[in-house]
Amino acid sequence: MDLQIQCPVCSRRFRVHEDLTGKTVECGACEQRFVVTSETVIEDRDKFYPGEHHDALLDRLGKKPPRKVQKVSFAQAEYTPDAEAEAVLPATAGQKIAVMVGIVFFLFYTLVFVLGSGKGSVFQDVDMTKRLILAGFVAFCSSLLIIFGAKGWRARSFLFSSFLTACLIALVFVMPIHKIPSAGEWAGDGSQNELPGNGEDFSEQGEDEVSVVKRRVDYGPMQREIEKHANEEEGEDGLSMVTGIYIGDITENNVQVVQDFLQRKLSLPSNEAPAAYQRNGGKDRFIVFSGLVQRFESFVKHCEVLGKVKTHPEIRVIEVELDKSIFAEPSREVHRQMTDPNNPSYFVVNMEQLNHVNLRRVRLAVGRLASPPPEGVKIRKMPRMVEELIRLLREESDGELVDNVGHALQIWAKDDKEAVGTVGRIVVSWSKSGRFIPISLVEFLLENGSEDSALVIDGLWGKSPERWSEYYVKLGPMIEGRLTNHLETSPVELKKAALGILRKIGTRKSLPILEKYRDHQDEEIKILATRAISAIESRK
Repeated sequence: MDLQIQCPVCSRRFRVHEDLTGKTVECGACEQRFVVTSETVIEDRDKFYPGEHHDALLDRLGKKPPRKVQKVSFAQAEYTPDAEAEAVLPATAGQKIAVMVGIVFFLFYTLVFVLGSGKGSVFQDVDMTKRLILAGFVAFCSSLLIIFGAKGWRARSFLFSSFLTACLIALVFVMPIHKIPSAGEWAGDGSQNELPGNGEDFSEQGEDEVSVVKRRVDYGPMQREIEKHANEEEGEDGLSMVTGIYIGDITENNVQVVQDFLQRKLSLPSNEAPAAYQRNGGKDRFIVFSGLVQRFESFVKHCEVLGKVKTHPEIRVIEVELDKSIFAEPSREVHRQMTDPNNPSYFVVNMEQLNHVNLRRVRLAVGRLASPPPEGVKIRKMPRMVEELIRLLREESDGELVDNVGHALQIWAKDDKEAVGTVGRIVVSWSKSGRFIPISLVEFLLENGSEDSALVIDGLWGKSPERWSEYYVKLGPMIEGRLTNHLETSPVELKKAALGILRKIGTRKSLPILEKYRDHQDEEIKILATRAISAIESRK
């Protein structure tokens, strides 16, 4: 056990072993010799912490005596407490933006709601419950933004947000709700609603067939569109630009499929979708096409694919008794046949899917037919298959689908001169109208030596030389005349691209024209022309 000893001369302390008790030791600091006795041994005291021992003496130690403030006759100075930094600093940019966004959101929705509550506007047929839910959501989000950004005036922001919310909710109750009455719907006074634009008295006896049809389909929306497109100065009554299709017993999912099908077949742009109105408690649909000048027979032709058709050409209404089987998913056996390339019915079953109303199933079928067959499976010529693929080119505008049709034609219409000529004419018309042309169709024309491929590629190359130069090269020397013409008439970028192509496929016929560009003011054109001449001269 170690002992703590203290030198009697210099008071330095050391630790030594207890075996040195009674013996003489020497101080390491002052070199004084002394005997280790009880007088030089320092006893260790136990340490303790505040609260471990309770002693009256300890309670009086370490405490600050209370300060007694003496009473004085004059007014004493009082200091305000230190202010919090958060309360002194100004609002951040994010908080200011939050307040502005919240207020603008309030005002923007109010403007949209007021303007959209009229007849035929955004909030038509939106009932009170949905309006309140939407207004409450807008008020909640806007209030959160305002309160979050209200630094220094948070209490007032609650009052301000509450005021805006109250105004918005009051506006919901004030604005009228316009609804399109369904067939057979009764007005508040107990009388049946009159259909807009149709003043006939629909009694059970004595009404003609047209009146019965108008009442059944609720002709009001269509009548409004007719009046909208009427032009008295040109003698146009507007009926030729509006067509209505009434489909009975159809589900919501199938409504979208039918609308997409008719929109594709009629070549309607995506921003001119038809309007669909619920009838018979939501079981039926009345689809109105407006602003489209097409023969009534064209609508009838496409509707015959959907089921039994009854036409009323005098009012341009088509009634369709829907064939629900066209929407049914294929059975397991049919699905196996259309997905197994080794199945004998694989190509026939997929060919039947090419005329389906659902674009998704048409895409899948074309994708399967565009895939190379497995080894051992021979492709026999199927004229009907080629006809269906060309029909899709004429009727469909979906980019992905048309691209897959091009790949399928490379398999099914290879060396078919008639099909190549037809596809060439279609693609040329697309090129003139500026329509998108997939690479697969260009490759199909190139592989089969189409005379139209040069015209098509030249047009595409003129718009994007970097993308289509490789296909220009595949045309070979037959295109040399077009390239030399581009050197004379086209912009600088096309001239450079033409020189690069002539370097690869040019013949000695191009040398006289290329010689002119050796002294061109553009250094890059001079270099490209020199390289093209050297490459042509090096070829035998």
